[in-house]
Amino acid sequence: MDSAGQGGADVVPPVPDPAIGAPSTTVSPGTAVPPAIVPPGTVPPAIVPPGTVPPDAVPPMASGTTAPPALLPNPPAADSFDLSVAVAGKTPSVDSNADGTLDGISVDTNGDGILDALAIDSNGDTSFDRLVRDLDGDNVYEAVVEMTAPPPTPMMTAPCRLEFSVKTEDYGGKYGNKNSGAIWVTKADGTHIRTFEVWAQRRAHHLHHWVDGTGEDRVDAVSGATLLEQKLHVVTWDCKAKDGTVLPYGAYLIHTEFTSVAGQGPYLQTPFERGPQPVEVTSAPIKGLPMGATLKYQPQ
Repeated sequence: MDSAGQGGADVVPPVPDPAIGAPSTTVSPGTAVPPAIVPPGTVPPAIVPPGTVPPDAVPPMASGTTAPPALLPNPPAADSFDLSVAVAGKTPSVDSNADGTLDGISVDTNGDGILDALAIDSNGDTSFDRLVRDLDGDNVYEAVVEMTAPPPTPMMTAPCRLEFSVKTEDYGGKYGNKNSGAIWVTKADGTHIRTFEVWAQRRAHHLHHWVDGTGEDRVDAVSGATLLEQKLHVVTWDCKAKDGTVLPYGAYLIHTEFTSVAGQGPYLQTPFERGPQPVEVTSAPIKGLPMGATLKYQPQ
């Protein structure tokens, strides 16, 4: 006897669905989709384990191309590699991202004479903040090392306390103890910073070094007329320019010039190094300045 004779409803076989070439099937929520429903050539998501990047997800990188940092390892550069030294005095010669702008410099990170990395200015601010390295010598840059600017030297932009003292004496000039003079500060290359003190009016043009080096700058200087006697001059400085800008560490010169004649007189330069440590300097004596000059520098 067939199934219809057993008192049950007739069983109707599934009707093929011409759109997918397989019988339509009702799938309950939460039930895995039968493989037959996945169109031919489609890889079911379950075949790729979660978190795995398919091999073809990262296209091959041409030399000079910046790789996405998220997909790459991040090894440190060689311990002895100093990026600032490697790029010093050089201009970008590589377009790392094919945007028409030269933003990279080829560098040797391990000292073997082979250019194995690109230092890249990624944001156009003329500082190199990214290093892209070729780790295996295949001319493909696989590793990105994010570079950060070195921390500022402690107290590099802090003011200071500087005291400079010098005593003039009669050196046999025509006018005896009457004298005109000036004290000022420059960078080591002679770039004028500011004048501290000037004691000269009509005879100021005889202070040849001061006139030529400063243009007779008296801004914020203690200024007065020719003195009638020799004296001790003491000036102080906070390591700031005339506009209030704190000057960086480096080499500076304090200049002293005075005259008791209608022409050039004694001239003394006192060099010192502004840095994180206190400095005391005593200049050698010269004619007219028999005690030289004394400088005391204290960083703050």
